[in-house]
Amino acid sequence: MKENLESKENKLKKTVNIVGNIFVVIVIFLALFLIISVVLPKFSYNLFAIKTGSMEPTIKTGSAVITKSLTEYSKDDIITFNDFNRGLITHRINKVIEKNGKNEKFETKGDDNDNADRELVEKNVIKGKVILKIPFLGYLIMWAKQPLGIVILFLIPAGWLIGGEILKIKKISNKRKN
Repeated sequence: MKENLESKENKLKKTVNIVGNIFVVIVIFLALFLIISVVLPKFSYNLFAIKTGSMEPTIKTGSAVITKSLTEYSKDDIITFNDFNRGLITHRINKVIEKNGKNEKFETKGDDNDNADRELVEKNVIKGKVILKIPFLGYLIMWAKQPLGIVILFLIPAGWLIGGEILKIKKISNKRKN
């Protein structure tokens, strides 16, 4: 009976350790995500998830990109911009249209698309030029923004904390009995 109880305690400890490790990874992810989301924009950088394959093979679906806001953009730059009908889009500049000697509008096209985008992109809706691509991170970002992702990101740490406290209470209770 005593061996069976010790075996159950060991299994519970292993489970708590595994959940604890998952908790640490989640906390690190959340801290990095928070730093990236809060600190980067202060230096004109942003992080975006790539949701479609329009830029493949250059940027794969599910990647994340970091952009840098610039004052000038050139032909062949890959930019992320806000399309008020479709949301954030990451495409390549095909053509620069100047007005009074300044780059004002841009024709863009996804590398995997047959045609250029229908509407020209105005400079004021550009979030920035892509300076870094991170494969697969976009999937994690998109998942973390979903209701299930949010719940899991809170339930796992809460379960770990509660499980740890239950183990401590059991340990104290067992010591008092002996």
